[in-house]
Amino acid sequence: MKTYTLKIAGITRHLPLVDISDTLAYASFVCISDTQLVQAAAPLLAERIKDCDVLLTAEAKGIALAYEVSRCLGHPYFVVARKSVKSYMKDPVCVSVRSITTFDEQKLYLDGNDIEKIKGKRVCLLDDVVSTGGSLRALKELCEKAGAKAYANACLLAEGQAARRDDLIYLEELPLFAKDENGNYEAIKQDFFEDLKNNDYPGRGILAGFVNDEPLIAYFIMGRSANSRNRVFRKKDDILYTKAYDESKVADPSLIIYNAIREYRDVIIVTNGNQTDTVYEYLQQGKTFKDALDTREYEPGAPNYTPRISALLHKDSCEMAILKSNGENCERLYYRFPKENGKAHFISTYDHNGDPLPSFSKDPIEVKIDDDFNTFCEKLWNVLNDDNKISLYVRMGEQEIIFNKNEG
Repeated sequence: MKTYTLKIAGITRHLPLVDISDTLAYASFVCISDTQLVQAAAPLLAERIKDCDVLLTAEAKGIALAYEVSRCLGHPYFVVARKSVKSYMKDPVCVSVRSITTFDEQKLYLDGNDIEKIKGKRVCLLDDVVSTGGSLRALKELCEKAGAKAYANACLLAEGQAARRDDLIYLEELPLFAKDENGNYEAIKQDFFEDLKNNDYPGRGILAGFVNDEPLIAYFIMGRSANSRNRVFRKKDDILYTKAYDESKVADPSLIIYNAIREYRDVIIVTNGNQTDTVYEYLQQGKTFKDALDTREYEPGAPNYTPRISALLHKDSCEMAILKSNGENCERLYYRFPKENGKAHFISTYDHNGDPLPSFSKDPIEVKIDDDFNTFCEKLWNVLNDDNKISLYVRMGEQEIIFNKNEG
């Protein structure tokens, strides 16, 4: 078995590599039964956490760590969000979560008695490994429902993109791994373009931000079926739209033909579906980006239930939204980022290839933009998977370009 050598708090462990897909793997780290490692690492983590009132972790891998960190901090107790409702629970609250190691959606429950323990307090959200951030988001939501403040986020290892977060306390970085056709593994360098290069199917993607006080928009589409791949981008006036490359081969246009980008006054709307028009119409009525998307939900096609991803670029900020399936409900995630030159944020419909395809489970990924227009465009187009990429549109200020694979 292939392994990765981890050194943390003076302890060395050899972690087995586990495949996520044909091209991506992670190093399996389990500390729940590793007394030596937990005892060595907990004081270091406690020293960095410092001023919080109580720790909240999720069942089960973080429990041993939470116990030891809580002891180091001198806390009389810590709180555990459970994965099922127990008979002793009093009025439990529930949220959904999906992580990189648990491909199916799960539930987390907080007992009413535990709610009283954290209500009104500064809570540190604790996990053993943070990768996509799904578990931390669920714990934060439980905090808010309990009337507590999510004061800090902490873990032993920050995996992949999580190591770039400026709101995460951690001891060591843990890479993700690219797997080639010969079964060889290589640690992925934490770079946006490298990550995309090693992801053969992120689906549709939106990158939005600012460069030199001007808007930056990049939108790409990918496809696995003949129907999806039979498309090109076209632009007329201020509208970028998808069009069938060969009209005679169109099987179902309902989810693949739409206006992707429109402009209304001083804002730019970009989405992966016909919610572009919904946002446009609501803005005309004096309503907001959120007002518009609150009327929509994820795409209906089973089994993937593709998320609807959207962005609204103002002169001084960028709003983003992800609407995705959460069991029988639609999970609605909204973000707003102030204008920062040379910085953008990225969202896509899927985390990676799969069957069914796993919905994008991260917060928007921060991307630094330091290339000129032509270099950036060529780099982005070239890292997209050759088999699955279809079209890419990029606008940087007044410069814009369209790449259509079907047209060479």
